[in-house]
Amino acid sequence: MENVSASEVYQLMKNVYGTNSMCHRSAWYRNFHSERSSTDIRSQPGQAHVVIIKEAVASVNLLMRINQQITTQEITVEMCMSKGSVHKILHERLQYRKVCALYAPKHFTAEQKIHYMSISL
Repeated sequence: MENVSASEVYQLMKNVYGTNSMCHRSAWYRNFHSERSSTDIRSQPGQAHVVIIKEAVASVNLLMRINQQITTQEITVEMCMSKGSVHKILHERLQYRKVCALYAPKHFTAEQKIHYMSISL
């Protein structure tokens, strides 16, 4: 619908929606009458914020401790969570990072350092 004037678009909408289509002036009046106070373009609602509850973090942590070779896809299926939420829990909350084929904490204790050194040799 390139190079179509606003009045032509209005006529097309009128043909499709009939008398149910609201004119632009009526839409502005309704918005200002109900809640709007500025002519600035409102920000469009984006992706919803992810709420990660402590129980989910604890459950993912338990899965990781049981099987450090578990994949994020397996955790996603097991926990019925999105891949992004699982990634956020693993990397930001639990501070795990992938070492070879298993997840490991970013900050190792002395015992963990010795253990992982012995495994890698």
